[in-house]
Amino acid sequence: MVQRSARHPHFSHSLEWLVFTVLEKEYSRADAVHAAAKPRGLYNLSTVLGLVQRLKVYADVIVRVARKIDPVHWGLLFQEAGQPTRLFEKSLQSRAYATAAGFLVIVETLEGPD
Repeated sequence: MVQRSARHPHFSHSLEWLVFTVLEKEYSRADAVHAAAKPRGLYNLSTVLGLVQRLKVYADVIVRVARKIDPVHWGLLFQEAGQPTRLFEKSLQSRAYATAAGFLVIVETLEGPD
């Protein structure tokens, strides 16, 4: 079903919205249940990212979500999505230069300019 839907013109934007929404819910839940075990909903960030990770648009979706959210959410996002440096390198290798450029700001913010 995912492969059939991938041809839809707004598919990657739908994935972006899904990741963004689940990330916001996870972040809110983490704040609300700071010291207790987190109750899991039907959709959690790990599950959603596992689905998106199978697709070629994965790095693009992650960078677009990261650029839209407050950097304080980046820790939670990249804890599940993978290191931004690695995603940057994969984007370069696959010649997705616009995606790689988006990761530059994130990498510099998280790891410094060196």
